[in-house]
Amino acid sequence: MKKYLLLIILAYIIVQVALNWDFGDAVKGPYPTTGKATWYTASTTATGEHLDNNSLTCALRKKEYGKYYKVCSADNGKCVVVRHNNFGPIKRLFRQGRIIDLSRKAFSELADLKTGVINVTVAEAEGQMEQEEYGRYIGTVKAEWLGDGRTMRLLETFTYIDPKGLAWIAPAGSEVDGASIPRVAWSVIGGPFEGKYRNASVIHDVACVQKIRPWESVHETFYFAMLASKVDPVKAKIMYAAVYNFGPRWNIGLKSKGISVLSVVAPPERKLEESDFANLKAAIEERESSAKGPMSLEEIRNYQPAW
Repeated sequence: MKKYLLLIILAYIIVQVALNWDFGDAVKGPYPTTGKATWYTASTTATGEHLDNNSLTCALRKKEYGKYYKVCSADNGKCVVVRHNNFGPIKRLFRQGRIIDLSRKAFSELADLKTGVINVTVAEAEGQMEQEEYGRYIGTVKAEWLGDGRTMRLLETFTYIDPKGLAWIAPAGSEVDGASIPRVAWSVIGGPFEGKYRNASVIHDVACVQKIRPWESVHETFYFAMLASKVDPVKAKIMYAAVYNFGPRWNIGLKSKGISVLSVVAPPERKLEESDFANLKAAIEERESSAKGPMSLEEIRNYQPAW
């Protein structure tokens, strides 16, 4: 009896080792282009950075980090571009065929998280990313104008990755009309979707409708997105001043450990009138060539008109 018991225990140990043991070997030669994908969470990645569940990143069994890959679902044709910053998937006996682990946000772009595992194709994303110190865009704005002549609907998901690596996603089907850009500032750009402002305006419009993140962060992201689009830095500051002072604001829910909302903080009262915008614009422009140096975003936020 003891002999059989020992054999059962030994078999159990072998199975557990087979299920969980990973020798950490990288794929040699060409990486598989078809296989299965799942999503995962972790505290840190192989590159040492914190894994943000809202980022578009992945884990591959390669150690050439930093490259971008286009991952497409073989079931519905949806695609997402992700940055390789971790090593994986972990090899397990009964979970063969997995070639990539996706961040939670990246996986949700392809399928419902409850699906767990999906069939995908993986290819290196060449020419789709433009790395900038101010962030970068994934994809291009592809949209159709609606019947009212001022609203357009996104035909494909468009994403901006801010300097901190946080993904700002404008999903396919989103409708934008530039309403998040105060009309007082239209004289600066001619219209919210004209020229270099368009990409940043789309991201800003969608974020203002979603209201998922604090309004201050949304407006600041608009500023960096403009710089990523190579908008003139002075004009980017003027546009930031416009949205910060006259753009949308909303309540912020304070949470306890990210679980439940404990309280709701209303946005502060606006300190400026639209009639003050011309003076603020002039102040920003004057500071560019003054001995004090360019006006900072904090100074723009604290600007007080001279009475």
